[in-house]
Amino acid sequence: MGPGLPGPFFYGPTTPTGLRVEPGFCGSRFRAPRQRESKKRTDKQRRRARLRFFGKVIGMNEIMKTTAAVFHIAPGMTPEVIEFAKEIQGKRLGEHEASRRGLGITHERAWIEVTNAGDLLIFYFEGGDLDRSMMIIGESDNLHDIWFREKIFALTGYDLCDYRQIKPAELLYESPEAGTKPADSVATVFPVLTGKLDDFRQWLHTATVTRVAEYREYQQRFGLTGERFFLKHSPEGDMIIMYAEGNEPASSIARFARSSHPYDVWMREELLNLSGIDFIRRQTAPPPYLALEWKMPAGVKAA
Repeated sequence: MGPGLPGPFFYGPTTPTGLRVEPGFCGSRFRAPRQRESKKRTDKQRRRARLRFFGKVIGMNEIMKTTAAVFHIAPGMTPEVIEFAKEIQGKRLGEHEASRRGLGITHERAWIEVTNAGDLLIFYFEGGDLDRSMMIIGESDNLHDIWFREKIFALTGYDLCDYRQIKPAELLYESPEAGTKPADSVATVFPVLTGKLDDFRQWLHTATVTRVAEYREYQQRFGLTGERFFLKHSPEGDMIIMYAEGNEPASSIARFARSSHPYDVWMREELLNLSGIDFIRRQTAPPPYLALEWKMPAGVKAA
């Protein structure tokens, strides 16, 4: 996908910061030397402490209903990722539903995207409070959650026990129609070049607000009923996860790359400048493959 696309945080037995690596039931935990706590913290105190550590204090009433995550798949492990998704939707389906009900997750999708920088595993989640859900999944002693963490670590090198690696992506934009009707969906990822994040935010505002009439026409041309843009921070760079709903949205990526409409040409030129992605050259790549589709059964309530 071009320069600047982040890879896994850690592949080796030690971290770049020199923290001790301890093998554990979830792959590995990255810990500083243990310190005795004077008293047990409440969930609220633990959440505030984590959010302060990672540079942002979020109000306790701020609820995250949708989010996305992206992981680099370890070289040669893409077939194993496909089998992992099949296992979730097959013999482990009952366990998965029980796990997600406890986590408050109501909808989960995952795609595999092939890029020239390696294959990506992209997750999309809907739920009640997804910041809380992502914290719990890293600490849960539920046997299915433990298995899920171990598989993600084996397939991608990411440790879901480390909140830095599972912290939910920030929702930058959501079109008003997103999620209002059943539709197919797709997610794709592109990097934000160093120093271009503020420019990207300005471009997104211009594309969807300042030029809203053209944006609505663009959605109609490609059969899109809703879009969401997420920002995922990482130590190696920022990434944008674009999630789209509609009629065969996966094919819209190639159609967008071929379009000669002035608005589409302007969008492609801006994205090339902001991300380094040339959508015209990228149109020959296969669209992201939907590997996992799970939704809470009707009548069942999440925790």
